[in-house]
Amino acid sequence: MVAARGFRCLVPTWPLGAHRPAMRAGADLSPRGVASLVSELMHRMDLDDVTLVGNDTGGAICQFVVDASPDRVGRLVLTNCDGFEIFPPFPFGLLFRIARHPRFARPLLALTRSARVRNGVLGFGLLVRRRLSAGESLPWVSSYLQDAGVRRDVATFARAARAADLAEVGSRLGAFRDRSCSAGRPRTGSSGSRWRTGCRPPSRQRGSSRSRGARTFVPLDQPSPARGGDRLVRRVNPIVRYGRTVRALVPCVADYRSVSPDDGTRVRRWRR
Repeated sequence: MVAARGFRCLVPTWPLGAHRPAMRAGADLSPRGVASLVSELMHRMDLDDVTLVGNDTGGAICQFVVDASPDRVGRLVLTNCDGFEIFPPFPFGLLFRIARHPRFARPLLALTRSARVRNGVLGFGLLVRRRLSAGESLPWVSSYLQDAGVRRDVATFARAARAADLAEVGSRLGAFRDRSCSAGRPRTGSSGSRWRTGCRPPSRQRGSSRSRGARTFVPLDQPSPARGGDRLVRRVNPIVRYGRTVRALVPCVADYRSVSPDDGTRVRRWRR
């Protein structure tokens, strides 16, 4: 939908479990390492003034990107995603711990071969409001189940993910304060009471918007950038979108210069 309106949209596949082929053994697939892949893509394609959109775990990666190499990023848009010391939020921390050991994770994830399990409350059902089709969600797990190299990649990322690292990065987002916004619907009940307290993110974002009616996978629940973000002007240059769901569309695009920081809008801190 965004590309149809004349925007240049890049939707790369990042090594978080739905990718093929697997990365080479020994590749740096820590959150910072994956963030360096995002930066490398922007450099090799000579992209400037990029609007970087992060959803779910991708929001955490985007924060690592702007912390380490913000020069090519013109704007940062964070939808429902990990943030501060919540990386990952409950109960996904348990899944991360299991994913560190592919020998145990593969039999457990093998249950997702069943569409009923995969799209139910034990799979992706709690992350999206609308009903998923069997064919839609199958590519999200098939690479992991079929390729030992992909399972190794996921284990490498899960072992390196540290909440303290993201909290440290979050404390420095103020340096990017005039180029950030958030567009998301905070979820309740999974990440603790701190996240239920209404406040502006520490980056003093230039714009914010609620994506009502969407759960974690905002690109699937609300693929149109106009929904929940009418005040965010969609007049941008290249877009690099990072996220776990490879085929999802960019959820929201914003021009930070067009949104007043004093509009009285209050947002809750980013949540998965």
